[in-house]
Amino acid sequence: INWEELGLSGEAVSCTEYFNNGAFSLLQRSSVSLLVGILVLVYALMNLLNIMVSKMDQQQKNLGIRVALGAPYWKVFLQFFFEMLILITTSVLTIFCCEPVINIFTRKYLNHYFGPFTFFTMVVVSIVTSLCLSFLVFRKFKRVEIAAAVKGV
Repeated sequence: INWEELGLSGEAVSCTEYFNNGAFSLLQRSSVSLLVGILVLVYALMNLLNIMVSKMDQQQKNLGIRVALGAPYWKVFLQFFFEMLILITTSVLTIFCCEPVINIFTRKYLNHYFGPFTFFTMVVVSIVTSLCLSFLVFRKFKRVEIAAAVKGV
């Protein structure tokens, strides 16, 4: 057998060395993808927070009237939370629907698997993210004086 025709010329390496080289290469590719993913996630969350704060500013009078008429603050908080949860869960489901297209573009660079663990992790992250973002928006709403919100000032 002519090993050079097959592209297998060179020195033989041990199994441990081969595994370490492959693991290091996978770690490099994964860390770059993870960094890009985190940056995109932070940017998307900042945009989502901006949208929700703008929406809260537009609905400030309605929310102020609800609170003035006796609606507890936790119900207003739940409204923010469920709005965020619907938006983020929709985006997670969209990602899973687009998984075949994502796989085509990243097959050469990154091996990934959208399995039950990935789905569970994304659902937990979406719930925690919705909770945190709705808490931030709700804190901004609680600082507003109800009388000023009802007057529309």
